[in-house]
Amino acid sequence: MFHWRGCARLRMPIHQFAALLQRELSRVGAGAWAYDPHAQTLQGPDGDGLQLYNVWRAYQVSPRGGRRQVVQDVVSMMASAPATRRAPQLWTMARNRVFPVIRVLSDDSFFALDAQLRGHERNERPPAIPLAGDLGIRLVLDYEYDVQHVTLENIQTWGVDVDTVMVEAMANLRGLPAPHWVRDAAGFCELHGEPGYQASFLLLDKVRQQLPFAADAVYVVSNRGLLFAADGTHERACKAMMDHVAKCHEEQPWPMSAAVLRQDAQQAWQVAVLTGEAEVAAHNCRIMRLAMDYAEQAQLLRWLHESEDRDVFVATTGVMELPGDQGRLRTWCTWPSGCEAELPQSDLVAVADVPAGRPDATGDGVLVTWNDFADICAGLLQAPVHAPPRYPVAGAVDAAQWQHLRERAITVMEGAMAET
Repeated sequence: MFHWRGCARLRMPIHQFAALLQRELSRVGAGAWAYDPHAQTLQGPDGDGLQLYNVWRAYQVSPRGGRRQVVQDVVSMMASAPATRRAPQLWTMARNRVFPVIRVLSDDSFFALDAQLRGHERNERPPAIPLAGDLGIRLVLDYEYDVQHVTLENIQTWGVDVDTVMVEAMANLRGLPAPHWVRDAAGFCELHGEPGYQASFLLLDKVRQQLPFAADAVYVVSNRGLLFAADGTHERACKAMMDHVAKCHEEQPWPMSAAVLRQDAQQAWQVAVLTGEAEVAAHNCRIMRLAMDYAEQAQLLRWLHESEDRDVFVATTGVMELPGDQGRLRTWCTWPSGCEAELPQSDLVAVADVPAGRPDATGDGVLVTWNDFADICAGLLQAPVHAPPRYPVAGAVDAAQWQHLRERAITVMEGAMAET
């Protein structure tokens, strides 16, 4: 019998959710799983690990009647023997399990950071096939309760090439039960279909052609498993879609992208250009999504520097609206001059003149655009090494540079700046 005591609460803290999973794993004989509150992971007896945050979010947003199923699915996946999650050695056995998925291209950088932080060896994957904007197509192996990325080692073992795997993956996608579009009262549509592959169905002509506005459709893959579409000529529907995407980024698990996609006359994917209020909503959604990505990246970098006993200022990314921006948000960050730091490529940079070795001190400063900062302080910036791009910076602004920065400084109204 499934033990469900205490699980009907509307909001369960993540540590309690971890304890719930630990109890269920113990009950089904899956061994002792240890919770790491610092990294928000469960570590299994065989070395397997599970990042809890997005699973916890999936649990939180599920209807009360569906939360039990979320936990059961996660426990089933975690309790399955590691051997059942190993890639088949033969292509004849693997070919029916491969599928295409749409992912954010910057995932590679996050995976590399996470592997470095944990001291794990990274399994190299084939390069993603760029779709448009920040999205690309990757290959996964489906194990029913879990999917794992196809690696270069897998492909070499199977004795095939990437193109062969992709052809088979697309055939498997076409073989899934047909999805259908559900129209929202605000005028945009959401695709309902096979769990985990809703976004992948964007790649199928027959699915896109179901839309009554297929010729003018624009699409957003907001989260894993969420695909939305709207008539690109209908500004109100597009704005409603982008407002809903912003809400999904905040509330739903596995947020991904705010890129609005369309196909051109040659059926090539490209970023769509919206108009009016819809364009502002799409822009702001992208800004907020970028700020969230930078926040996640910053946390990983802080943990990494802490583990290496390095004193590096990892700048926080904020958002603001300047006078005359007409509702359009911008990103900004702060750099205490003279402090070794890693800066996000934000729209604006607040350069602070603080005492040496005191990045937390208050001092005079200026706010300039990133382009002006990079131009004036070019000698202090190093090439970015992560995605989204974050620039190592070292040294201090000299007197001549301060003069140039002040000449290009931007005035900001009090209260316009906010951190994510």
